[in-house]
Amino acid sequence: TDTHIVDKLVTQRRDLVPRYPLNAGDVSEYVSMLHGEPRQMMAKVNRWHFVLGELQSQFGYQTVHVIRSPQAVFDSMRNAYRRQGNRLAQLVKRTGLVDHRAFNLRRYHDGVAEKANSLGWERPARSGFSDFEAFLATWLLANLAACRSMRNDGGLLFSYERLLQDPASVADGFRGLGLRFVTDNVLRPVASAACLTDGLAIHGPVWERLGLESQAASLHALLEGE
Repeated sequence: TDTHIVDKLVTQRRDLVPRYPLNAGDVSEYVSMLHGEPRQMMAKVNRWHFVLGELQSQFGYQTVHVIRSPQAVFDSMRNAYRRQGNRLAQLVKRTGLVDHRAFNLRRYHDGVAEKANSLGWERPARSGFSDFEAFLATWLLANLAACRSMRNDGGLLFSYERLLQDPASVADGFRGLGLRFVTDNVLRPVASAACLTDGLAIHGPVWERLGLESQAASLHALLEGE
């Protein structure tokens, strides 16, 4: 039953899936449970940027990657933490302070930096940056890997901002994969949604300080039109 497979996936996720998988082998056993299902299924995953291409090649999946501006992602993470129903979160909310360490940003950053180094990319600076800058470096390197995979391996890539501005064009992309993506009476175009590439440019000084100008330029080129 559907409930059976969902329960199985939830039960096994913590044992089989690291928080930020950097190689397909980190998640292949977990994905194999979906692969054996006879029904067509769609799985939403987070932080699988570095393994999308390998999984697509290994299992023959159609892959969709949605990228969102880094500031919006960071704000969403921060607000989600503030809404958690625990006393510490309530204290943080009242004081106006945020414990960014709750995001495990430094741990994610170090793992992603090592992965980037193994791919032959220049690794970002390791010290002298804020938690937000650590997040930006992680966001940039992870999304560069995912977007390159989408462009090279034939997956569907679009920005959350384009989804808000022109949902019909995103629906066209899904139709190209043989999937129906309904936007009527669900999503309405938002003309004021910021362009993702504009958001990348805003952080130019940070990319320079972290030594990631070339990676930012590469991602910008991959996202032209987004």
